[in-house]
Amino acid sequence: MTKQEFLSELERALGKLPHAEVEQALAFYDEAISDRMEDGLSEAEAVADLGPIDEIAAQIAAETPPIPRAIARANTGSRTLNIVLIAVFSPIWVPSSSRSRRPRSPCTSRFGRSSPRCGQRMRPWY
Repeated sequence: MTKQEFLSELERALGKLPHAEVEQALAFYDEAISDRMEDGLSEAEAVADLGPIDEIAAQIAAETPPIPRAIARANTGSRTLNIVLIAVFSPIWVPSSSRSRRPRSPCTSRFGRSSPRCGQRMRPWY
């Protein structure tokens, strides 16, 4: 297996992980293969020396924290599912109109106290 075949297979195996994690793993294994080739191994020997791709992918997935893994998994869903989830959870984000201020009675001040003008006779000014 060549270096490019190995890296493309590894990228396919890591497809459910966040893009940054995949790029970091690909860069690491690209450099590891290049280092082994500089030490005198052939390209096929350097790739075979790393081990099976499935085990490498499982190890990288196990080292990835669970939250970025869950986010990456959620981002690969269908567009229809995302629209349905937005529709279901949108009432949480949008303030309801029932919370609007209720109209005040003309006998109540804006601080909740009754006004002297309501229900009381005013004394004459003279």
